[in-house]
Amino acid sequence: MKFKATCLAIAATAIFASNTASQTSDFGYERLLQKAKEMTAKRDAALKEADNDINKLSQYQKDKKEALTRLLGIDIEEAKKREPLVYIESRVKSGKFTIYKVIVDGRMSANFYKPNSNGGNNTYPAVLLLPGHEQRGKGANTYQMTALMLAGNGIAVLVPDPISEGERMQMMNPDGTTKNIKATSEHSQLQAGAVLTGNNIVKEELKENLALMNVLYYNKINGVKIDKDNIGVMGNSGGGAQAAYLGAVDNRIKAICCCSWFTRRINMMEKYGPDDPCQWIPGEMKNEIEISDLFIINAPRPTLIMSGTQDFIDFEGAKDGANELKKIYTTLKAKKNFNFFSEKSEHGITETKREKATMFFRQELNVKTKTLTEEMLEAIPMDSRKLQCSPTGQMLTSYHTSEALPNKYIRLTRENYGEKTTFNKQSEKMNRLMMRGFLGIGLNGLKDTSAAKGVISGTSDYIIIADSGKFSTKALQLRDSIIELGGKAEIVELAFNGNRGDSRKKRDKKFWNDNYRSAALALMEGSSLVAEQTEDLLAMLEDQKVDFNVITIGTINVAARHGLYLYKGQPGKAKLLSYKEIDGINDWESIARRINERGMVECVVPNAIKLYNLEDIDPTKERKLKFVKAEPKKQENGQKAEPKAEKFLNDNIVTEDDIQMRKAAIQSSKKAAEDARNATNQEASGDVKTRTTKTYILY
Repeated sequence: MKFKATCLAIAATAIFASNTASQTSDFGYERLLQKAKEMTAKRDAALKEADNDINKLSQYQKDKKEALTRLLGIDIEEAKKREPLVYIESRVKSGKFTIYKVIVDGRMSANFYKPNSNGGNNTYPAVLLLPGHEQRGKGANTYQMTALMLAGNGIAVLVPDPISEGERMQMMNPDGTTKNIKATSEHSQLQAGAVLTGNNIVKEELKENLALMNVLYYNKINGVKIDKDNIGVMGNSGGGAQAAYLGAVDNRIKAICCCSWFTRRINMMEKYGPDDPCQWIPGEMKNEIEISDLFIINAPRPTLIMSGTQDFIDFEGAKDGANELKKIYTTLKAKKNFNFFSEKSEHGITETKREKATMFFRQELNVKTKTLTEEMLEAIPMDSRKLQCSPTGQMLTSYHTSEALPNKYIRLTRENYGEKTTFNKQSEKMNRLMMRGFLGIGLNGLKDTSAAKGVISGTSDYIIIADSGKFSTKALQLRDSIIELGGKAEIVELAFNGNRGDSRKKRDKKFWNDNYRSAALALMEGSSLVAEQTEDLLAMLEDQKVDFNVITIGTINVAARHGLYLYKGQPGKAKLLSYKEIDGINDWESIARRINERGMVECVVPNAIKLYNLEDIDPTKERKLKFVKAEPKKQENGQKAEPKAEKFLNDNIVTEDDIQMRKAAIQSSKKAAEDARNATNQEASGDVKTRTTKTYILY
């Protein structure tokens, strides 16, 4: 019989493999998309009401800025006050420019391009240039040429390595090499740990970009004076997203240029799907924030949008968004401050776009030097390795002064573990009410039960739910074994699970998740796939007629736990007799530790770690409250109460200890660079046969 079960499993798997396209559908994504369209329609109506009335428009701008800063969870004003620690590792002179290799706060690597001439003026306007997704980061030819073009026209330029690019990879092997080759892959992996702990990749990058703005604003580059009233920001692709978010929260920026990213969010959701996690925030659509709102917030600041008609970033959406901005700038009587430039090109900064951006910044930042074109500059990009700021080529393995992001998320899950969660302080009934509200599932029935109807027979005493759905080999073998022993078993699929998941032709492997489109869109709507699947399971169990047992295989157990925990709180239903998990996730820390595995974004509930542990929602047990009287901490004689740490420092990966560590790292970085060069020379001379890089990264 076991042999027969195995054969059946293999046969089913083969059928599944041969009929992939027909056995997956976009139904779940389409349902989420419809919800997104409704949210966008409400936003569009609010803007239409405001765009011709300057008073209503002012209130609209204020409301959107408040919603955005609330979602980000950053004290922007405090962030703008902090002066970063800057160390100049070395300089490279190249014709009309001097390129500084800069280390910021002991964790960020950047190149600073100083024009050697500014028409006799010793004070320079400046642009913060934010790269898109390039493995070489700041050293990619596109960004070198853009920086050289700006610097050749008298504008100082600061070009950093964004998180997961260039010298800023976050997931490392023990020998100091990187695990990933694509920034998008690392971002999508990091997003699981970030969202779980109440963070997101936009927030992580924005905190760094505020610090980089401070480098320019507070004149932290020795020997160079920046005109703080003439600072602009420019970004391409993912860097365009970073520029847009930074421009929305930082009113010190005089002019902003966004290339190859601007469109209508809803257009992208419909035609392509969600972008990299550094380009969207959980809850953004729920708060009715469109991409153009990021520019409306600080209008009528001078703004240049550049698009390619053949870009995969939807061009029709770009035109629609630009028309929205034109109306806003007209209402604000500043029509000349908005520029929309398009050309027949694909994704990225072409030579024409570079020259257009340079002319824009020359005008808006009051540059008086002679205009130079790219051809006149005769600039040639350097080997990106010559622009490295760190001895090893990676900041994390060179200066051990900040956490790798995976380690940060592991630490945060540990800090919120156990008795600290809200669920451990109240009754099970209150916990279930709170969970429904937290997941967005109504108290009086479910929002949409039709999708789950007919999925379950309702007469089986064993229900099996597996990651890969009805064609899971383990699930088929388990079902046949139960039937052989006289039981009645069936394999059921939840929303976004098995053949109810996204069609394979819509899956982009770089996002490290089969249902990334759906998971990201659900998060933008203020939900999660766990919430969607929980709702689906509850709807499904409405049809259950006999007492039953549940067995889960794989990480689908996270959603099953939530659904069954809520189900047990409903009287008059078929009884859950037992619950067993095979190869599942046992606690939130497991997700933070396993983010390099596919499918982790499907398992996260935003900021859940502060509310409950996974162990707190065991559907087979009723937990009894333990009331413990807290004893006040006694203060020793003469001992002063310890002052509270500044909120900003805690929120931005910077503590007093970190500052001291970074100061020490900056002081010793010359020696680190010298040691690395000596080791390289010894290798070349044959004195040393091997050299390894020590790393303190946990991941």
